[in-house]
Amino acid sequence: KLLSTSFFIFICVIQLSAWPDVGVDIPVDIPGPVGDYLAIAQDINEALQVFAEGYTPEQEYYLGRTCAANILNQYQNKTTENDQLSMYVNEIGQSLAVMSQADRDDLFSGFIFIVVEGSNKNAIATPGGFIFITTGMIEACENEDQIAAILAHEIGHVIHKDAVNSIDSKQRLISLIKLAEEYGGPAAKQKAQEALDKLPDWFVDEIINTSTDEIFSTIVDGMMGLWENAYNQDQEKAADIYAVHLMTKTGYNPYELINIIGKLNEGVGDHYGAHPSPEERVNYISTEIATLATYPQTLPVRTERVVK
Repeated sequence: KLLSTSFFIFICVIQLSAWPDVGVDIPVDIPGPVGDYLAIAQDINEALQVFAEGYTPEQEYYLGRTCAANILNQYQNKTTENDQLSMYVNEIGQSLAVMSQADRDDLFSGFIFIVVEGSNKNAIATPGGFIFITTGMIEACENEDQIAAILAHEIGHVIHKDAVNSIDSKQRLISLIKLAEEYGGPAAKQKAQEALDKLPDWFVDEIINTSTDEIFSTIVDGMMGLWENAYNQDQEKAADIYAVHLMTKTGYNPYELINIIGKLNEGVGDHYGAHPSPEERVNYISTEIATLATYPQTLPVRTERVVK
């Protein structure tokens, strides 16, 4: 019974350590291995406070670029050869991106929209603003507003930093220290030292012996798994709600987000299957749209463009 209780506490601590801003005071005076786990979780939490602002926009961009390379590799580097389609999707995406700047204007290189060849219906957003959409997803859309709905949802994930916030606390801390040490100026290097001073010697040795490439590889592997299973349902709901308002501001009909949801449930695979249920999404999206004083309608010309 004692062993099972200790294991339960250990799991709880690991879960807490994945969220640096939980605001929980972790006790460190429990003897034995459980106390050790609690203590290191507290150390990580305190060291992360040195980097309260998180990744800089440039660091987030390079992390996202590494993720983007892995995604392209997954799709065998098959970006669409249809330049007209690529330009069209980029125009939709950049129209949405312009209207999102009031919510986040610190992206190092802005939003980058990439169409990849794939029969599966999928869209992925990486840190730093790289957004991928498959040709299969585009083919499922009946009009331009539905393409905008998909892109607006992914933009929401970038605005909310969902991918970055999902990084395990230990990995986040190590990567922030390594980036500050290797690429930062004097102030950044001083922050890295402040964080190291809060950690036990054995953990400092682990950080020293971990290369930046190794920690980035670990983080990217974790993110690839995250995208295969989707974000948690609160994050997905927030991205949907954000999409409603971004579409409305940009001149797109937010009801088309509801209309595309049914299609995402048809042979879409595990990624979108891990979102809230279609019924839940329709309900809360409809409720959010009902709060709008007015919203744009779907224009016939936008359907004609997609049909062509």
